[in-house]
Amino acid sequence: MVSDQGACGRPLPERAARLWALAGGVVLVAVMAVTGTSIVLDLAIRRPITGDFELTQLGCAIAVFAFLPFAQLMRAHVSVDLFIQALRPGVQRGLDRVVDVLMAGLALLLLWRMSLGFLGYYVTDYPEVTPILQIPIWWAFPPILVSLALWAAVAGWMAAGGRPAAGIDDEAAMPGGAGGH
Repeated sequence: MVSDQGACGRPLPERAARLWALAGGVVLVAVMAVTGTSIVLDLAIRRPITGDFELTQLGCAIAVFAFLPFAQLMRAHVSVDLFIQALRPGVQRGLDRVVDVLMAGLALLLLWRMSLGFLGYYVTDYPEVTPILQIPIWWAFPPILVSLALWAAVAGWMAAGGRPAAGIDDEAAMPGGAGGH
């Protein structure tokens, strides 16, 4: 039997989700740097970075989608725990699996629809570009599609009983949680 545990002891879906979220973080830091630099240039010499808002829009879209697989792994998507707190742990785990299946389905639905959108932009049915920098809109689609595929894979893995490696605690991972920052 082939193990999905790597040298670091974390399952492959977890490692992939973590790395992809880090890549999304790098994109977000780059967006912040462009925005900050543009503001400083505007204040200092009245010459902001041309098209900074276009870069911000594309970068934020890519970053947000990049965080979805890790949010799935951490069970950080919006949920209403008030109703299930009183249920037995076994029932809670069963509900978690149902939600994992639903999330995998949602990710696959979005992947399908975004793939069609990508093909529409790429095949030039809609050769849309940003107004100032003339960046083709389709450039944002490949990392978003990878994010959705990874989200579906992580959710499917969790629905099949996969769990993050020891050391990840849902409560501790969330701000304000038991072990929060």
